[in-house]
Amino acid sequence: MILNKENEKSLLYLSKFSKLLRITLENSRDKIVPLHQELEAVNNYLELQNLEVSQSY
Repeated sequence: MILNKENEKSLLYLSKFSKLLRITLENSRDKIVPLHQELEAVNNYLELQNLEVSQSY
């Protein structure tokens, strides 16, 4: 996306990726993760995958 000069998509992707990374790091500290936090992480991951899929078409 960056190489293709898709600036808005790139910013969105980086923002979602950083949020996913932050959630993952926060959740890794605990032995038990509340369901809403796990669902937020999964939702973020799926949004990233959707961005990648839409990029490949």
